[in-house]
Amino acid sequence: RALNVLARTGADPLANHAVDDTSEATASRVDANVDARKLAEHLARLPAKQRDVLFLHVWEQLDHAEIAAALNISLGTVRSRLSRARAAVREAHATTTTSLSARSA
Repeated sequence: RALNVLARTGADPLANHAVDDTSEATASRVDANVDARKLAEHLARLPAKQRDVLFLHVWEQLDHAEIAAALNISLGTVRSRLSRARAAVREAHATTTTSLSARSA
């Protein structure tokens, strides 16, 4: 892209940007990719029943009653599975974040 801008306008598009800004942006994107991959791993490790409820709630945006009807389970079961799934992902993410920051230190 930078070369296309240079060829089109004759102005160096990187002249106004410090190299550190580019490095920080790249590092930020790499960190985001690592986080997304780790989240996917955590979700894949959830028990299927918890993962199903979590996906229906988050991605399909179903409320608790709709999930209960779709899976033919009680409302209380939906709530407990959703709570356990969230707690498991939260705990796994915290553990991963702690171990990653310990490695980089």
